[in-house]
Amino acid sequence: KELLTGALRAKKVLIFSTFKDTTRYLHRRLTEDATWLKKAGNPHIRRIDSGNHPDERGHIIGQFAPVASGLTSPPDQEITILISTDVLSEGQNLQDCGLVIDVKTAESQCYGALIMGLSYSLFEEKVMDLATGRMLNPDMQYYRLAGLNDIPELVVHMMTGKGYDERGVIGLGEPPVISPGAAISNAVANAIGVRVPFLPLTPDRVLGAFQKAGA
Repeated sequence: KELLTGALRAKKVLIFSTFKDTTRYLHRRLTEDATWLKKAGNPHIRRIDSGNHPDERGHIIGQFAPVASGLTSPPDQEITILISTDVLSEGQNLQDCGLVIDVKTAESQCYGALIMGLSYSLFEEKVMDLATGRMLNPDMQYYRLAGLNDIPELVVHMMTGKGYDERGVIGLGEPPVISPGAAISNAVANAIGVRVPFLPLTPDRVLGAFQKAGA
């Protein structure tokens, strides 16, 4: 609050949190404090997390970053402070692997692969010492993995029936591990108007690319 009424007053601010509960707590603390709002110049504050409908998220991003969103005219009410989480609202996987012998097992394989893909796309990062070749974060304290609160609703649909089963049994493996990185990167690029060229897509990297876009 001190920053937002001081050095950041009247500036556009994007606040990232890993957890949805934190974004809602911060939004509530800021918007319910009438005295602070007046001191901060009555900024327009909005929140984005997995509870927002995709159309609403797009509208909010357009209000916060009209240039990066490709708007040709300024929004009616431009958002000054945006509180957001990097957790996705939903993950979907359409899997074609020919004739499926055990649907439940095949779906479970895809769910696990989706979780792995989301984890490396948003959190996992191996930090190496370039001089010695040693890994600097080889433990669970500093090597971040996705937790239960980080995983959105996941939907797996096995492509079965006529046109698929006739091909016979095809190996499944974990192909959904590969696609989340590309899908999430494309979604971020579509949202902020510039690509983040490295994984994981941490808040610092997204903010850096966002600032580079001049939004």
